[in-house]
Amino acid sequence: MNQSAQSAASSATPTGVIIVITDHHFEQTTDGCWVNLGLDYEYFQQYLAQFREVRVLARVASVAAHDPSWRRADGPGVTFVSVGHYRGLGSMLRALPRTWRAVRTALRAADYYAIRGGGGVCTLSWLWLRWHRRPYALQCVGSPREGILLTTKFRFAWFKQFLSRIGTWIGRRQAAGAACTAYVSQALARQLPPGPGRPHFFFSDVALNAEIVTAPRPVQSFRADPLKIISIGRLSPEKGYDVLLDALRKLDERGRRRWTADIIGPGADLQALREKADRWGLGDRVTFAGPVQWGPELFARLDRAELYVLPSLTEGMPRALLEAMARGLPVVATRVGGVPDLVDDRVLVPPADADALATAIGEYVAADPAKRAGGEMESKADLAAAADKLAALSAQCFAWAMQYHPDRMLAQKRAYWGHLKQVTDARRL
Repeated sequence: MNQSAQSAASSATPTGVIIVITDHHFEQTTDGCWVNLGLDYEYFQQYLAQFREVRVLARVASVAAHDPSWRRADGPGVTFVSVGHYRGLGSMLRALPRTWRAVRTALRAADYYAIRGGGGVCTLSWLWLRWHRRPYALQCVGSPREGILLTTKFRFAWFKQFLSRIGTWIGRRQAAGAACTAYVSQALARQLPPGPGRPHFFFSDVALNAEIVTAPRPVQSFRADPLKIISIGRLSPEKGYDVLLDALRKLDERGRRRWTADIIGPGADLQALREKADRWGLGDRVTFAGPVQWGPELFARLDRAELYVLPSLTEGMPRALLEAMARGLPVVATRVGGVPDLVDDRVLVPPADADALATAIGEYVAADPAKRAGGEMESKADLAAAADKLAALSAQCFAWAMQYHPDRMLAQKRAYWGHLKQVTDARRL
C-alpha cells in the first residue's frame, strides 16, 4: 500500500487518541463531567468517527452537584483531563506552573492534536506542540481582538489594547503554523489566515438535528400585540444584555411599548440586569428565565416568541441564533464575528449601539394608539404590517439556517480531521 492509500485508510478508520484542547469551563461530579452551553458529549462524539479515543484537555472544576440544566460532556470514548480551574488573568498567572505541568503530561500521551479556540490552555499547548514539532489542527471560533477588547475588565484602556495585540499575534501564529485550520466565518479567516498552501475549512459546531428544525412561519402566527421577543445566552458583559435593555427603554421613549422580552440563560450579571430593568420601568415586560434545558421547554419558548434578538458584543458562530432561525424565528442581530456570514445586512446593527438596536426592533413593534394620529385604526394597520414583515423575514432566516445543514457541516469536519491524520501519520513514516 502506498503512502496516499495508507493516509486514506487512516482517515476512514477510527484509530489513535486525539486530544482536543479548549479553554472552555466544565464541572466534574462523582457521576460525570458537565457543561453549561455547547461542547457536550454529542459534540465530542463526532470525533469518534475517525479517532479511537477522545481526551479533552480543559479547565474542570470539581463540584458536589451540577445544575440540572447542564449537559453531560463525557461518555464512552470521551474522557477529560483537567488542568485545574481558574478564572481571570490573575488567577491564570497564579495557576501557571500547575497548568503547564498538566498540559505537558497530557500532550505527551496523545497521537493527534486539535486546538479549539484561544485562551491560556490553548496557548500553552500550542507552545509545547510548536517546540516539539507536532502537527496540530486549529479550529478558530472567535476573534481574539473582540474577545479581549469587549469582554475583559481592566482599569486601563492601553492594557486592553496591549493584550488584544498580543492575543491577535498569537492567533495569527497559531493559524499560520497549523497543519489545517477551520473557521466559523470568512471574516475570521481574513483576521487569522492559514499558512501558505495549508488547507482550511469552514463549518459550525451547531447541530441542526430533526428536533430543532421546523419550517418558516405563516403570517397568521404573528400577532405582534405585544411583540414577543426572545434572546438566549450567558448573562455576562460580552453578550450585550445591558445594551438590549437600553434599546427596549428607548423603544418606550419612542412610544412603542407593545413588546415583551424573554431572556434565557445563566450568568453573574443576572441580578444587576434585573435591577436595571426594574429601575427603567421594564420589569413588568422583561422576564429573566435563568437556564432552560435544551429540549421541549426551550422549544416551546421559541415557538411562542416572534422575534429573536442577538445583542452580543463578540461572537464566533452563535449557536442559539442559528437554532432560532431553524425554528422559523425572524432575527435581529449585531454585526460581530461570524454573524454577517449567516445573515445579511437587513437584520444587522453595530454592536453596543442601543439606538440602532431599538430602531431595528422597532420595525416590528406597533406604536401605542394614543401616539398615532389615526388612533386604534392606524395602530391595527401597524400590527398587520409588522406581521407581514415578520413572516417574510421568517422565511428568509429559515433559508439562511439551512445552509448549515448537519450533512454539509459533517463533510467539512471529516475532511478537516482526515487531513490532520494524514499529515500526522506521514510524519511518522
